[in-house]
Amino acid sequence: MEGSMGGGMENGETNGVSPKSQDRAPRPVPYDRVAAWGIFFIAVALFVTAMVVRPSSGGIPGVTAVDIGAPAARSGTPNSGISDSDDETTQDGSADDDFGDGTGDTGDSSGFPIAREGDDSTVTLAFTGDLLVHESVAGNAQTADGYDFAPQFADVAPILQGADLALCHLETPISSDNSSLSYYPAFLVPSQLADGISGAGFDGCSVASNHSLDAGEAGAQSTFAELSRVGLGIAGIAGPGESRGRSAIYKVRDLSIGHLSYTYGLNGLEPSGRNAELTNIIDAGAIEADAASLKSQGADFVVVSTHWGVEYTTELTDQQAELGPQLIASDNVDLVIGHHAHVVQQITEYSGEYVAYGLGNFLSNQSAETCSPCPASTQDGAILLFEVAAADTGGFRVTNLRAIPTWVDRTNGHVIRVVSGTSEGSQAESLGRTTQALRSTGTQLEIG
Repeated sequence: MEGSMGGGMENGETNGVSPKSQDRAPRPVPYDRVAAWGIFFIAVALFVTAMVVRPSSGGIPGVTAVDIGAPAARSGTPNSGISDSDDETTQDGSADDDFGDGTGDTGDSSGFPIAREGDDSTVTLAFTGDLLVHESVAGNAQTADGYDFAPQFADVAPILQGADLALCHLETPISSDNSSLSYYPAFLVPSQLADGISGAGFDGCSVASNHSLDAGEAGAQSTFAELSRVGLGIAGIAGPGESRGRSAIYKVRDLSIGHLSYTYGLNGLEPSGRNAELTNIIDAGAIEADAASLKSQGADFVVVSTHWGVEYTTELTDQQAELGPQLIASDNVDLVIGHHAHVVQQITEYSGEYVAYGLGNFLSNQSAETCSPCPASTQDGAILLFEVAAADTGGFRVTNLRAIPTWVDRTNGHVIRVVSGTSEGSQAESLGRTTQALRSTGTQLEIG
């Protein structure tokens, strides 16, 4: 044992260190290599971040952040549209025909003040029905050098501009260059519709619908680009390079309003894979998670827009009847706004919170004269106005609800008319249908 232990010292090693290593000069630090590796790791980190974190506005990943000015400061001139046989596929796969003619009376939008001057404690939110631009609708908007949708929105623009935040529901994809416009069975409508929406007083739109991918991914991207071009917030479809449909947070004075948008399906396309990345598909768990995410990112009040139901009926589907109460029961969802039925459906109150199951048509060419499945009520719609204020128990809640019925005047340029107690003929009949639908569950709300 002793011989083997002494053998290590006989080989010239002292305390385990060789004479050569003791005599060697210190090696200089390779700063150039350290810098190169540092740059490499920073580049990798940036690449991973770019792949994982979706592009955003306002520093909130995957969310469009929009700061809304005072209603009086929000003005614009709507412009743009195109024309004729226009159908859309129903949820069960059948087609509905919608062309463009018929009779109707004119309306008047005067006498409907919305904004409360000097009241900063209450925020008024406005929502409208389906924007479904058929060929004849666009044809009425066509001009010598393009499209101008302003006249169709003219009657309702003062109402929308008077709200603190106005959100539309856009069903039809928008073209960026108007080179391949189409209306049935797949929609792609003029770029100037975006100008018309913005000029009417809207601040943003829910975009997830069964028509979202009618023009494929390119159509979804051109829609995103055109709405962004005119400064509108977007919920429901993905922007360039994004792997999920966007949501939005609108800053209205001291209140932040979150907006989410989802659709039941995509007109026969598989609602999965890339399709589901481009457009948000209804899923209760995903909606709850997204709503919770918006709340964690600063939203005080979250609105969920749902494209659901069966066309042309006021009756709720099983999905609507089950999902509506489930969503509004969530602590992270404060209001649910539904679309797609093309007729006005009920508003139901659940413990002080509301689900508006269907707002009818805001702008379309559907009517009993234009498509065989369509009842007269497909010309009906409603602008819903919700006043939101701080609750005594914390958070924010709806403190007042008002509906302003609308009617599409197809025989006079597809102008969206405001109907009231003084309306006559077809518009008076429309008012009766809308009032009956909105109050069918006993919900208390002002109409007109």
